[in-house]
Amino acid sequence: MVLEAVLNDATRAEVPALVLADVPLAQAFGWDHLVPLLAVGLERADPADDPVKMLLDGKLDAAILGLNRPKDERIKPLIADPHAAAQDWYAGEGLVPPNHYLMVHNALCDQRPDIVRELWRMLVDSRAAVTPEGDMDPWPIGIEANRKALACAAKYAEQQHMLTAPIKVDDLFHPLIGEIAG
Repeated sequence: MVLEAVLNDATRAEVPALVLADVPLAQAFGWDHLVPLLAVGLERADPADDPVKMLLDGKLDAAILGLNRPKDERIKPLIADPHAAAQDWYAGEGLVPPNHYLMVHNALCDQRPDIVRELWRMLVDSRAAVTPEGDMDPWPIGIEANRKALACAAKYAEQQHMLTAPIKVDDLFHPLIGEIAG
């Protein structure tokens, strides 16, 4: 759903929803407010299936392949030059939409802050070992470095009625996380 919002913002046009969602999963987590937003008629693929083969065999109409897209002339990107588009997006918005988040349960922060601090130290050390190319840092670390991207994700979630109320970035974090990752 974030991809849909990014494409809508980037192209300033409506892009059809690109939704991979699971109604039973949403219901299991108590996210009943999301159920009306989820696409119907989706089937869960066998984990052994190869998405590229399914795409080439016509079993899929589209796939998100990222940097793993094979060099096959039958596979056409939605965005002709994704690297240039990413640079343009970053230049205009000043952020890279996060693809993954590291979550730590509040109970762990309360009961074992030593573990959370060590986890954060290891994350920072591993990030320091990777040097981004060019001006764009695709893996910013810390709350402040990600504040604009988190606010953008919250904005998209609110626009798509995925949130029952607006949320502030600081409300997403346990005080310990604010202290060590601020």
